[in-house]
Amino acid sequence: MPMHSLEEKVKELNKQIQEDDAGGKRDALAALAAIASFKPDDDRALDALRQSANTCLELAETSDDEKVVQNCALVLSSMFRLGTFQPDGGTSHRYAETLVRALREERNGGETKAAIVEAVIDFSQIGNSNRQLLLDAGIVSFVVNATKGIDDPRILFTFGNALINLSMDRNEYTDELVKAGGLRVYLALIKSQEPSARQVGLLGVGMAIGKNVCFALEFINMPGAIGEVTACMQSQNTDEKSIASDIFFTLGDTPECKDALLAALQGKVGHTSDNF
Repeated sequence: MPMHSLEEKVKELNKQIQEDDAGGKRDALAALAAIASFKPDDDRALDALRQSANTCLELAETSDDEKVVQNCALVLSSMFRLGTFQPDGGTSHRYAETLVRALREERNGGETKAAIVEAVIDFSQIGNSNRQLLLDAGIVSFVVNATKGIDDPRILFTFGNALINLSMDRNEYTDELVKAGGLRVYLALIKSQEPSARQVGLLGVGMAIGKNVCFALEFINMPGAIGEVTACMQSQNTDEKSIASDIFFTLGDTPECKDALLAALQGKVGHTSDNF
């Protein structure tokens, strides 16, 4: 598609997403999300695409159509990630507040929340100030809370990755994660049949237990947790096996954890089928 045609197409879509027709709005946003997934070389096309950002922000703030919110998050996520659009200091607060509010909205389903979480991470990586806005707003707890009722490992994988990313800055964010129930999210991932999901869950647990012995004890005492770790130690996947082994031996080498670990090993062998 010639660049001038791309510019015209984006301008046309920008008009459509501001119209009242719900179906047309959803379709136009889906098309914008596809276009936003790459960064045009032409400045005019880029400018037209950037004009979509504030409209998507307004729709995410006001729309009660879940598909509209989901597609807005997809558009913004790509634009943040590729550097197509970067909010200035005056609007960053508004973007942060809108993303947090959308994530907390109970009517949004798992796929929509996953798209919002992706936008949260991409927004946070634009700059430290944006990241701090989200952390100060309690984004770690909100990401954990948003996983309730979700059992799809593909979606939980997105949440698990986000929690690792957002909690790594300072111990206080790991504290927030564990208090909100983040270890349950990681354990649900470890129970998954998806190797990539299990690895994310193991990485999250490894990071958390390394920061506080209380978190290590909490994990040991979660029903089936040690059985899942020992099962992963037998995995044919070398990364999974290595991370699980590191967790197990870290727990075993921690004096405060030895008795609890022994009790868990004696009380449960192998996998647990408990649902998240």
